[in-house]
Amino acid sequence: MNPRLRHALTIALAAGIAAAPFVYWKLRDDRAEAPASGAISAPAEPAPTEPAAEPSLLEKMGAGKNTKSDDDASGPVASNEALERQASVIDENQRELESIKRAAAALAAKKQAADMQARLAKGKQVASLLNVRMAAFEKDLAAARKARPDDPAVQWLTAELLISVGGEPEEILPYLQKASKSGLQRPRLSASLAKVEFDLNHFQAGYNAALDAIRQAPKDPAYWEIYVRSCFALERFDEVTSRLRQEFPGPNAPDWIRPIQLDARKLSALWQREQGQRAKENAAGNLPLVRLTVEHRKFEGSNVKVTGTGQVEIALFEDQAPAAVANFLSLAETGFYDGTLFYWAEAGHMVVGGDPNTKNADPNDDGLGGPGYSIPDEFASPNARLHFRGVFSTVQNGPRTAGSQFFITLVPAPEFDGNSTAFGRVVKGQEVLDRITQGRTNRNVGQFGRIIPGDRLVRVTVVRKRPHPYTVTKVTR
Repeated sequence: MNPRLRHALTIALAAGIAAAPFVYWKLRDDRAEAPASGAISAPAEPAPTEPAAEPSLLEKMGAGKNTKSDDDASGPVASNEALERQASVIDENQRELESIKRAAAALAAKKQAADMQARLAKGKQVASLLNVRMAAFEKDLAAARKARPDDPAVQWLTAELLISVGGEPEEILPYLQKASKSGLQRPRLSASLAKVEFDLNHFQAGYNAALDAIRQAPKDPAYWEIYVRSCFALERFDEVTSRLRQEFPGPNAPDWIRPIQLDARKLSALWQREQGQRAKENAAGNLPLVRLTVEHRKFEGSNVKVTGTGQVEIALFEDQAPAAVANFLSLAETGFYDGTLFYWAEAGHMVVGGDPNTKNADPNDDGLGGPGYSIPDEFASPNARLHFRGVFSTVQNGPRTAGSQFFITLVPAPEFDGNSTAFGRVVKGQEVLDRITQGRTNRNVGQFGRIIPGDRLVRVTVVRKRPHPYTVTKVTR
């Protein structure tokens, strides 16, 4: 299992389409491709792509910064209405390309090679046209930024183009914020702002923007997606049910809201049960407690710079997951985790650590290490805890594969219930974990993605444990 190999991006349908140098695919949700079991596992490597014949559009745009291209912009300046029409046409092309990609994948699964090749040929044509249109759009936006540097519509559309080509959220955010604060009213602007805030783990800010989007366009399902995700991140499950009922009353509600309602109701019931359990634990105040000291890092040139430290306190579910808790405490007391890295962090989902291989200089074996043994699974127990925000859980790739590696959820992640053992929860310092994901490698820009050093788990300190002795149970795989 090597999550570092996980690429959230497929740059092209096949090598033929990959020849288009500007087109980068941005998947809306990496988890849509996760195994049905919910276990963390390494997917197949992406199809090989041809080297770009020239710098990517993202590079030409300076990864979101106004660059020399703005100064060089010449010729007539497009109006905001014309720019919005260009953006709309590009959206249509991108949706068509996504549809072709899905159809080609379905045909490939059915081994219908001739039909698949026909789809790929069509995809290549659409990608080539999209290439030209995006390059022209970037040029027109550069001219508009030069002529109208404070125009909120220009700021917004620049952000939309950066989103399309895989810009970093922290570089896209200022454009969206400036447009929004200037009073520009567009539901898509609010939704894009919400998605970028979500990708930075700013869940409250993302919720506020998402709510604004559906207030502007309450019947459009495209804007409900990020609103529901933001509500779930904040564990506002009942609010989703209530607002859907308010906006779509009566028996003629659209079909697309029903799965959302079912999920919201189920999560609400489970969350109420979890809150009751937590209230009892807080009253008893005797769960084992550990403290993680985390060092935030980034590259500055060729050197690694420490940008801050923080502490996270985690209460361990010894009653529901005794084997996992005993194993973690045993390893922590020997210093096993000290100096390891959070080698994978996924925005709006989780951070992953606990691999001793991260102490060496070779990033290629990150995610493959462990203590040399595995421990019993406890996720099938009737009283197994569930994966809400801030839950500490075992990394495993199938039954009886848990060892030293762990992940901590940033949002509720029910896909791991029944597949990974939840053995603790954050009681202090969740914001420290939220910050870890900001240092991720952006895999949405292919070979131009950033390489980041990974935040360091400086030490794990056992703050409190119960007086009875504990032993580590080891199992054979």
